[in-house]
Amino acid sequence: MKKYLLSILLGIAVVGAGFFLSVRSVEASEIQAESEITGEIVPQYIACPGGGKHKMVGNATGRVIDSNTGKTLLDRAYCFRCSKCGLIIISQNSPILGAGSLGKYATGSGPVANHTVLRTPYGLSQNSKLGNDEFTKSLTWG
Repeated sequence: MKKYLLSILLGIAVVGAGFFLSVRSVEASEIQAESEITGEIVPQYIACPGGGKHKMVGNATGRVIDSNTGKTLLDRAYCFRCSKCGLIIISQNSPILGAGSLGKYATGSGPVANHTVLRTPYGLSQNSKLGNDEFTKSLTWG
């Protein structure tokens, strides 16, 4: 009986390990590149857990609230959500409408609605040009 249970547990472990290893991983070439100046390997962009780049889709408007103070940091801003992993960005500007930067923005995760409220203890980040950093290089819009 012990040998039978042991073989069942071993079978479950092997199947589980196979499933874990079969999940798509991001290839190193997607997130790293060789620097033309120094020849060293540098990050190209921060990959989406769903694979490749984040696919940001517009989700109406949003508001960012400081969860420590209750103060509104961004109001009547643009809300976007990655269709693959659920990353949320609420920003001053809309790249979908042609903006060249996010302006002030915050990130989070969770459900979205016609007006999404994001509470964060981290404050706002700033972006002055899309593609100027590893984070915005990892985003596609549409």
